[in-house]
Amino acid sequence: MAAPKSARKQLRGHERATAEPATPSPAPAPSPSAERLPAGVPSIYADQVMDVIYGLNTSKVVFGIENGNGGLRPVAIAVVPTSALLATAVGIVRDLTSQTIREETATRFKSYLGYMEEVAQPKA
Repeated sequence: MAAPKSARKQLRGHERATAEPATPSPAPAPSPSAERLPAGVPSIYADQVMDVIYGLNTSKVVFGIENGNGGLRPVAIAVVPTSALLATAVGIVRDLTSQTIREETATRFKSYLGYMEEVAQPKA
């Protein structure tokens, strides 16, 4: 049985693309924020990590949001090489326990509390 017409077109387009040598064009230098948050990459919101399923080669991190009944429902699963997950976990713990992060968090929290107190004060 022959491949569907759309699949044949994709194959022919792929063959044409690989037959011609690619001419490299200089890419613009990304801004620092573009390196960390590239455009076009979908973002998800999660209330917490629901589960981590460890495997020899890859692990799965399941993200969830509250379902309104006190439970969680999954919204995304990240599949990551287990070695990369371990390195990321070490980095997260290192960063979140650093003196700089703790001081920045305390400063922001104090600012937030100050704003809450300001809003709670009755206007004279």
